Amino acid sequence: MGVRLAFLLFVGKSISQACPQPLLALREVAQANGGMTAIAERSHVKRESLYQMLSKRGNPELTSLFNVLHGMGLTITIQPMHEVGA
Repeated sequence: MGVRLAFLLFVGKSISQACPQPLLALREVAQANGGMTAIAERSHVKRESLYQMLSKRGNPELTSLFNVLHGMGLTITIQPMHEVGA
């Protein structure tokens, strides 16, 4: 399994299990996917802002998070927790 795939699976699992620090997992993905500087450039955010967003105290706005994910070649999918009508 490639490093990128392993991190993506970890992030997905972290978020789906309400991990208290999914942004730190995204930071690991960013570092494995070209580094923070490259992701910041592709995301059109300042490198310092990216470090702050993807930290323990990070609390990025949704649009900022979408920009960072886009810079990593990722997206978020929203789906119901339970089947409709269940």
